Amino acid sequence: MRSLRTQITLSIAFAVLVTVSLISFLANTMINKQFEAYVAERQKARAADIAASLQGQYNGLTGAWDTGYVHGVGMYALADGYIVKVADQNGKTVWDAENHDMTLCRQIMADITRRMEKERPEVEGDFASHQYDLIEKGQKVGSVSIRYYDPYFLFLDSLNVLLAAIGTFSLLFALASGWFLARRIARPIIKTADIAKQIAGGDYAIQFEGKTKTRELDNLVSSINHLAESLEKQESLRKQL
Repeated sequence: MRSLRTQITLSIAFAVLVTVSLISFLANTMINKQFEAYVAERQKARAADIAASLQGQYNGLTGAWDTGYVHGVGMYALADGYIVKVADQNGKTVWDAENHDMTLCRQIMADITRRMEKERPEVEGDFASHQYDLIEKGQKVGSVSIRYYDPYFLFLDSLNVLLAAIGTFSLLFALASGWFLARRIARPIIKTADIAKQIAGGDYAIQFEGKTKTRELDNLVSSINHLAESLEKQESLRKQL
């Protein structure tokens, strides 16, 4: 059988643990959901920026593309997980990241896919291709195909660590606070129980001295003291009779 102090301490700790766990779960779920939506929008915006940066790389006078600049944009995008393929208005390939460095493309695609499947196995994602027309002076001069993993998620590991640290600290604080609170509550109750035993043994002169600063406990103490006084009077009257 557990003591009152132990029961109060465990009850407070359990309540705090449930509260912190619920708050952590809701915060993690809501923040991750909002952040994932933000990441998806940023992906689309990044792909659109890549396409926009390739718009002016066609020279209408010479009919040639600035392949050096296209190559720089493509390799920079590849480092971010975007695989770029540029074609002219006839569909002929101008620059293709996979043709340029197929090994690097496959490595990046495999790394991203492996990470996504490990962290979010319930989500069926894959590299999706998005097409953008390249317009120069109101005319279509080519197109760019940009592939990236969709849906792509970034994981808020730092948030999870922070919430775990807060939960651990809160639990320890709850245990300490619960122990001190239980001690404060249990001490007068234990003392009152001892006085009740002494009263039952015939010691009616004993009294509980002082206040507990808790209304319910003060009422209990007052009742025990009143009982002792009443029994003492009854015993005195009995002896006189």
